Amino acid sequence: MTLRPLRYYSFEQIVKEVEVNVRYGGFRNAWLQTDEFFAYQHGPLYTPNEEALTGLLKAVMDVGGVGSTNPTHARISPPAAYPELIRKLSDIVHAGPSNWIGVQVGVETGSDRLAKLHMPNKTLPLRIGPDGSWSDIVWEGTRNLNAYWWRPAFTVQVGQDEEKPEDNWETVALINRLSNSEVNGRPFEFTVTPMQHVPLGVLKSYAFGTHTLDLSQLAVYYASYRHLAKMAARNSFSEGKGNLISKLGTSVLIYFGGRVMMKVVESICKRRGLDVEKVKRYGLEKGVKLESAIPA
Repeated sequence: MTLRPLRYYSFEQIVKEVEVNVRYGGFRNAWLQTDEFFAYQHGPLYTPNEEALTGLLKAVMDVGGVGSTNPTHARISPPAAYPELIRKLSDIVHAGPSNWIGVQVGVETGSDRLAKLHMPNKTLPLRIGPDGSWSDIVWEGTRNLNAYWWRPAFTVQVGQDEEKPEDNWETVALINRLSNSEVNGRPFEFTVTPMQHVPLGVLKSYAFGTHTLDLSQLAVYYASYRHLAKMAARNSFSEGKGNLISKLGTSVLIYFGGRVMMKVVESICKRRGLDVEKVKRYGLEKGVKLESAIPA
């Protein structure tokens, strides 16, 4: 999120921009570019403004030629705190099994300590402690988004200031927890992209090339890629395009390609000394699948 004061376009300005793109660009999906969708005209402590959010999406969907819309970025805590809001937004944009709403979410870490240290406002309107751990908030938000057909694209970071190995293992535990959870009989749908935090001063220096991942950081990368391969294999056929033969061929390529890629990643991790079996089970109770059922 930006550190500068928030500024908002009015409904009228946004609608005009959408109309221009539909008329002259031929676009049918309106991406709402924002640092934080749920902060649009927000209330105290980043409480979502339901009237503003629902009104915005209605205004965009009412533009002639628009078939779908989605925000680019959002936080995970508002969906955790306000599932009914997500349901209302999903109804407006006609979200469903054939129309998932994508949004990028910076989860950054599974560690309460790092979350409190580096991003205390990211948990608002919830707070770590009274409303559960950061992992609990992320899990609850993912559940509520998935229940109403939103698929978050998470990013996590390694190499943050004052990071300790246990912080990264908490991120591994969070990824595993999400990857093994269900809502309404459906597995959680999300992607997770790990990134290495590199301070600007280091980036400018020749020392940048010497930065490598330690084992706890490598564990985050392995857990992330393992989940992505798992989800790609699961969804490659159902979300493929074209006729049956085309979908089947694409599904086979993705399935076996993902397995080959994971073999390569796993081989690299083992050569570096990472206990991949520990990563696979870290944070999970053996034989337990985390499940939640809420009205769809």
